[in-house]
Amino acid sequence: AVNITYLSNWWQHPARLPDIARLTEHSTVIAAVDSHGACEPAEVGAAVATLRTLAPRAKVGFHGHDNLGLALANSIAAVDNGATVIDATFSGMGRG
Repeated sequence: AVNITYLSNWWQHPARLPDIARLTEHSTVIAAVDSHGACEPAEVGAAVATLRTLAPRAKVGFHGHDNLGLALANSIAAVDNGATVIDATFSGMGRG
């Protein structure tokens, strides 16, 4: 899997992304990561839809952080827009 971090920095500017199609030569999952926990559901949905377009053969995933209390809502938006992999921590036992 490849995690593309800092979703809040690139979701409106997919040209900033690496060549996603090339990444899928080596990975079966491409995931958007809301590293700052700063995205809202509409942004996550748009980003997931973009990744699905850029990498049609890969599974698309999402990993959210809950800084705004939106990690669950963002995960649901990701699934609603075609994400098939949702990465999460158990009982908040993540990096932070």
